[in-house]
Amino acid sequence: MRKIIFLVAILGLAGCAHQDKPASTSFTPVAGNGFVYQAVGDAAYPEHSKVAEASRMKALQDYLDQNHLCTHGYKITSRTPAQVNGNIVQITYEGVCT
Repeated sequence: MRKIIFLVAILGLAGCAHQDKPASTSFTPVAGNGFVYQAVGDAAYPEHSKVAEASRMKALQDYLDQNHLCTHGYKITSRTPAQVNGNIVQITYEGVCT
C-alpha cells in the first residue's frame, strides 16, 4: 500500500514539472517589422511573476527562432494586461524586430 501511495505522489509531481510554457499564445505580424504577441496570465503563470514573465518571453523567442523571425533580436514596445475572467489575464505585447 505504501508503494502505491509513493507512486501516486511521484506521478503527481511529474505532471507539474511538464508545465514549462504558457498554455495559450498567439503571434501576429504587423506592417513593417512589428508584431503583436498575446499570452495568458493565470494561476500557473501569474501576470506579475518574474518566472512566468520569463516563460512567456521564452515562448516568444522559441516562436521567433522556429519561424526565422527577428533574427537580429527584438524590442518590446508595450505590454498591456487585460482582465478576462477571475485570475485570467490576457497580456498583449507589441514589439519590433531590431
